[in-house]
Amino acid sequence: MPLDQIGRTMPNRPVEILDDLDVFAEQYAHDRAGPPPAQASRLRDETIRQLLPFANRLAGRYRHGREPADDLEQVARLGLVKAIDRYDPERGSFTAYAMTTILGELKRYFRDHSWGLQVPRRLQDLSLSRLLNRTLEWLRAAMLTEEAPAWPAEGTDTVERNPVAAVRRQPTGLRVVLAGEVDQDNAGCLREALLRFVRRAPAGSRLEIDLAAVPLLAAAGVTALLAVYEAGRVRRVEVIAVGVQPFVRQIAVVSGLGVLLRSNEDAAGSN
Repeated sequence: MPLDQIGRTMPNRPVEILDDLDVFAEQYAHDRAGPPPAQASRLRDETIRQLLPFANRLAGRYRHGREPADDLEQVARLGLVKAIDRYDPERGSFTAYAMTTILGELKRYFRDHSWGLQVPRRLQDLSLSRLLNRTLEWLRAAMLTEEAPAWPAEGTDTVERNPVAAVRRQPTGLRVVLAGEVDQDNAGCLREALLRFVRRAPAGSRLEIDLAAVPLLAAAGVTALLAVYEAGRVRRVEVIAVGVQPFVRQIAVVSGLGVLLRSNEDAAGSN
């Protein structure tokens, strides 16, 4: 075998998966104990380079999925570096230790960065922007009642299903800020959320529904808001809509929601 830069014997080709890695690793462990730090560092780098094909072959076992091959190789190489740095000949076979370390890194990568099913990226993000929304919904309810509310059920908390963006206390009652379109997909969830606020509000208070960030109000949304208005009349809670955009105002007036409407100037004055 030729000598390396510090006079140690090294193989004249990259180490393959069928080579006896234990013998190679034991030689490396012996050689790294003698030279000064700078030479030991060069010996480490050369050893990593020689063993890269071994790590790449292990990464190749998982190339049938959607994960980029380059990413898998980088993860496998990270496992290889960890194995080389932590290897102690007294603990047994380097081959077994390196394979366990590299495969462990690959499995950790899949656990943290991929899904069991091939789910589109948009749905992966939606599952997370759902957990966050469910948490915010629970916190909003918790701040409005003395009892800890139940954790929101799965599938009822996405932005598409619940346009409630914020709930703010005011001297006169509550202001509920909506965001996004209100249509048949989320009107039912909105109705239930607003009815909860009406039921918890004391008589004589006001529930302001801020529609400034609502670009479209479909028929189902109009029906939901009318139901909340009627519930407020029964419980003597004033329900009004503020900050309504001109186009949404036209829809509301034609649909019979004029009883809820207040001008933008009134909305600004009620803040």
